[in-house]
Amino acid sequence: MKRTRLFTLLMVGLIFFENPVAAGDFEYPVRTIENMFYTDSLRILQPQPIRYNADDARRALLVDSSDFMLKAKIKPAAEGGKAYNNEPRLELAAYILQKMFLDSSEYVVPPTAIRAFTPQQFNGVNPEVQQTFTGSPLIFCTLQYWLPAISDKNVYNEKRLRRDSLYAYHWGNLNAFTYIIHHNDGNIGNVVVSTDSLSPHVYAVDNGISFDAPESRRGSGWRDLRLQHLPRKTFERLQEITLQDLEDQLAVCAQFDLGSGDGRPVSPTPVIDPYRGVRVEGDTVQFGLTKNEIRHLHERIRYLIRLVEDGEIGLF
Repeated sequence: MKRTRLFTLLMVGLIFFENPVAAGDFEYPVRTIENMFYTDSLRILQPQPIRYNADDARRALLVDSSDFMLKAKIKPAAEGGKAYNNEPRLELAAYILQKMFLDSSEYVVPPTAIRAFTPQQFNGVNPEVQQTFTGSPLIFCTLQYWLPAISDKNVYNEKRLRRDSLYAYHWGNLNAFTYIIHHNDGNIGNVVVSTDSLSPHVYAVDNGISFDAPESRRGSGWRDLRLQHLPRKTFERLQEITLQDLEDQLAVCAQFDLGSGDGRPVSPTPVIDPYRGVRVEGDTVQFGLTKNEIRHLHERIRYLIRLVEDGEIGLF
C-alpha cells in the first residue's frame, strides 16, 4: 500500500475539529434535495452534455410541481442496469456509506439517487436512450446534486494541508472514504474542491469505478492513503461499523417495482441474490453491493483501524 507522508498537523486550533459547523456547498438541506429526486411529477429542463456532445450524462434543471428547481447530473443506466463505468448501484452505495460515519456538513459525496423516468419524461433529455430492463419502458438513471462552486484545479495541495486545518480536516474525511471504497478511477474531475476559501470542502463526485470494480486506465491515485493523520471523530465512527451494519445498509440500496410504472423506489425486501449487484425477479429490481463487495469493504475498514491502532496513521 502506497502512502505519502505529508505533514505533522499543528495542535493549534484542534478543538475546532470537534464540532465543524461548515454546511458544505449544498444550497439546500440534504433532505430537501433527496426528496426532490424522488418527487412524483419531476420535470427535466435545459439538459446539456457535461463533457462532450456524445456523453450520455447531462447537467439539467429538475423542477417539481411547485416550480421549485435545482441543478443535477443525470446519467442513464446501461441496458440491464450495469456496465463498466456506469454502475448506478456503486454511486448510490458510496453516498449511503458516507452517511454511516459523516455528518451532512461533512459529506464528501453530493446527494445521489437512483430513479427512473418514462420515455415521455426523458425524451427531451436524450431521445436515443432506451429502456433499461426488458419488459418495462422505464429509463433508470443516477441523479446527483450539481455542486455550484467547485473546481478540479489544485484539488490536492500539500502546502495548504499544512497551513489550513479545515482543508486538512475535509481531506482527511475524503481520504478515508476513497480508501475504504477502493476508488479506482484517477480521472481529473472525479475529485473536486470548493472555490469558497472559507469552506474548503473536497468531494468525490464520480464513484462508479469503486468497491471491486477493475482499475480505470487513468489510474487509481485517489484510493491510496495520502494523509498521515485522519480526523479522530471519523475514526471513532468507523470503529463502530460492523459487517452486519454494512449488509443492512448496502445489500439493497434501492428497490423498484417495474409493474407499477412508477420510477420511485419502494421499500426493500430480502436480497434476491447476494452475489449479484443488479437483481431482477419478476417485476422487482434491486440495486446493491454484492456479498463479496461488502466483505471486502469491511476488511478495508478494519485494516484502516489497525493502521491507526498500530500508530502508522495518526489522529487529530
